[in-house]
Amino acid sequence: MKRSRERKKEAKTTSSVPDSGGMDELLEVLGYKVKSTDMADVAQKLEQLEMVMGEDGILQLSDTVHYNPSDLSGWVQSMLLVLNDNNNNNTAHDSGHILLPGDSSTTMIDFSSEIVVHGKPGSKIHLDDDLRAIAG
Repeated sequence: MKRSRERKKEAKTTSSVPDSGGMDELLEVLGYKVKSTDMADVAQKLEQLEMVMGEDGILQLSDTVHYNPSDLSGWVQSMLLVLNDNNNNNTAHDSGHILLPGDSSTTMIDFSSEIVVHGKPGSKIHLDDDLRAIAG
């Protein structure tokens, strides 16, 4: 009789806890679907993302929209791709250009000494100092 009560208790507790299907329960509560087996990979990607963001102080990712928030691993991977792509573009161009955040194309500002005066391009002013005004 005692065993049958224990079995009934076990059956009640196992049936009342929903099966998470191998998903991490803590992240699932927050709306992210990450398999427990993928947690090591996600953690590694998050560490890489933290290192890359900390090195360059990149702020443009705050404007990035990720359309599937339940895919945490894919989101982190897309962030890493954006950061790595930006780092590759920074080293590919000479130091006279600054890369700005954009969509798929790169926007550059050229700090050459050519300045447009009263709508007449070609007016050149040579500045000896390192400070130049940036047109807004």
